[in-house]
Amino acid sequence: MGAVEMLARASGEFDRRLRDAGVPLDAPTPCEGWTVRDLLQHVIVGNRIAVVMLEGRSRDEIVLARQELLEADQIGDDPAAAFASSGAAQVAAFSAPGALGRTIHHHVFDTMPARQLVTFRICDLTLHTWDLARATGRDEVINEGLVDWVYAAMEHARGRRAVAAAAARPQRSSPVGRGAPGRGSGSGEPSRNTAAVSLSRSVWNVAWKRFTMFDSPTVKHSSMIWSVG
Repeated sequence: MGAVEMLARASGEFDRRLRDAGVPLDAPTPCEGWTVRDLLQHVIVGNRIAVVMLEGRSRDEIVLARQELLEADQIGDDPAAAFASSGAAQVAAFSAPGALGRTIHHHVFDTMPARQLVTFRICDLTLHTWDLARATGRDEVINEGLVDWVYAAMEHARGRRAVAAAAARPQRSSPVGRGAPGRGSGSGEPSRNTAAVSLSRSVWNVAWKRFTMFDSPTVKHSSMIWSVG
């Protein structure tokens, strides 16, 4: 399955957790300092700014557009509808002929292949799906094919040694240690699904912090390893 199909699947997994009535917007999430409202704002802005990037805007224009999106309420009175519209727009933008072959500007990395950006978006949506599920008491078991894809992307990005090192370090927001509903051995052992999400989140956190410390030319070179799918 290609990257655009995986993006649509990741959007669907996030959307499914929002479709239940009564999403507690003020509930805390595993993302330190963020409520569910903060999480939704972050994800929707990510969806919308990806569309702007694929329009061929300059880096300065993207920085300005992103700031405007962050300062505006992206959720409104219907969180599910707000996410669904932003997610559909993002999938449509990546589905356009030639979209994945473009080089786009980014507010952190200066320029990057669009294929790398779609990898970022798939990983971000998948990991935040688990955050949303944990914060709201929804089903924490994410589609196996999607989890496998994200795990492979993380492993590709950082290598097997980084994955092993991250697994050895306890993470504050890690689902490992609590089995997903209806999965696992029932003895507190994590299921394969939650373990893969945990390892992916660990590597994502380490890699993102490392890359954003670098100057743009170094980031451009280093970040090429993220182009997957």
